[in-house]
Amino acid sequence: MRVYEVQAHPKASRIAVELRDGVYHVYVRSAPEQGKATEEVRKVFAEFLGVPRKRLRCRSGESSRRKIFELSD
Repeated sequence: MRVYEVQAHPKASRIAVELRDGVYHVYVRSAPEQGKATEEVRKVFAEFLGVPRKRLRCRSGESSRRKIFELSD
């Protein structure tokens, strides 16, 4: 099992993933309401890692910009 620290950037003008200082910055277009941005972050980050979305779980930070994602084996 791997753990990733992710900084979400909702309502961005682009969709991208950048690694800076050990933190993945994920830019998504969704607004941070009712979990939409978190779900889009999960989708974009899973695509970036090249894994199915169901293997990636938000362990903490559902309603925060700072999130911890867990990749199951």
